[in-house]
Amino acid sequence: MKEIDSRQGRFGEIRIMERRRDSARLYCVGDGVQTMSTPDGTSLFGYVHAIKLLIGEASTVLMLGGGGGSLATMLARRGVDVTVVDIDPAAEELARRYFGLDHRVRWITEDAEPFLRSCQDRFDALVIDACDERGVVETFAKPESLIESLGVVRGDGSLVLNLASDGGHAIPAWQLASAMVDRGFNATLYRPALGNEGNELLHVPASGPRPPVKIGSLSGRPKETWLYLSTLEAFVPHETAPRDLS
Repeated sequence: MKEIDSRQGRFGEIRIMERRRDSARLYCVGDGVQTMSTPDGTSLFGYVHAIKLLIGEASTVLMLGGGGGSLATMLARRGVDVTVVDIDPAAEELARRYFGLDHRVRWITEDAEPFLRSCQDRFDALVIDACDERGVVETFAKPESLIESLGVVRGDGSLVLNLASDGGHAIPAWQLASAMVDRGFNATLYRPALGNEGNELLHVPASGPRPPVKIGSLSGRPKETWLYLSTLEAFVPHETAPRDLS
């Protein structure tokens, strides 16, 4: 690895690293890696590809948390209208300079909480991937916060929350999923059985039934993502066994 940029960000030192063997780029904050992608902006994290599957055919997506912007770029390249809200003033420049952020992505540097309260637009999907030095920003990992956030999602849309963890301080993902089900939402928790990505995904439709999700063929995806995707399981609170995604 070689370091190609370093600067102070909102949550600590940001380092942009490049893998020597293939020029893959890493967006690192403190001891954590928020983005890892190919030089052209395709994510090498399995959870990012899983989020793409979970939001389905959404044509408008709001993302809270940008990092290197690989998910935003991948969505924009398939024609999705993407808006990113990130509180860190350094993030957009780094995403555009080093991670090939697609020019069609609308990027807003603002605190996500007041943005959500004042937002008048409605989106097909809301992706919450907001992390600090410990993992997911705890404010967003509460039932009341998720229900409030669903106010910017159209009735047939959904919310996906990345429950990232640093391995020590962990949001109780199963407890959160159960709380959403108890409040009448068809929430599903997705987690890999194998691999070292500490990312669980909570999928919450704004209304209506729980949509089916299939992983399908992995041949068109980066090999770094295969272990996460091939062992991903869907857990529904109050059901006794995970659902098959193959």
